[in-house]
Amino acid sequence: MIVVILIGIVYSLVIGNLNPKNRLNIPRLETLKESLLPYWHKGSRLDLYLYDHCKKYLIKIDGEVPEKLKIKLDPKLFKDIEVYRIDPFFDPQEVYFPPLLHDKEVHDICFQFTIYPNKSSSSYIVKQNRRYYLFYPYLHPVEILSSMEEAIDKLSNRNFSRITSHDIQE
Repeated sequence: MIVVILIGIVYSLVIGNLNPKNRLNIPRLETLKESLLPYWHKGSRLDLYLYDHCKKYLIKIDGEVPEKLKIKLDPKLFKDIEVYRIDPFFDPQEVYFPPLLHDKEVHDICFQFTIYPNKSSSSYIVKQNRRYYLFYPYLHPVEILSSMEEAIDKLSNRNFSRITSHDIQE
């Protein structure tokens, strides 16, 4: 009977570690937005900063560091990233983030992700290794693509509402 109990315990531990739902609790580039949404509150601004060569991270809600926020984040998953924004002509422009002042020290930021009060979020193309992660500004899931051109094409074909001078009626 003890052997059966031990086998049951070992089995539950192994199956628990293999369960993909457990892996989703640790944010990665492709699940970052979904992983941070439970910590965002309507009308608030949530900022995730990766700094010191993406080795450390900090989360602020409305500019304050919450004391009891428990989120597992492995900064190593964000190493060697390049972050781009698309200009109005759909040309990629590398993003350089302003420094972060934290604990009376200035830190270089390698990545910043924000969920705004209206639930929109940072919009980027993030290159890591040979993958391109397309972060849409609203609730679309992050897409993983194989080239910058494919990411730009996806953004240019998206039907985000835009106001042009032709749309304004006098």
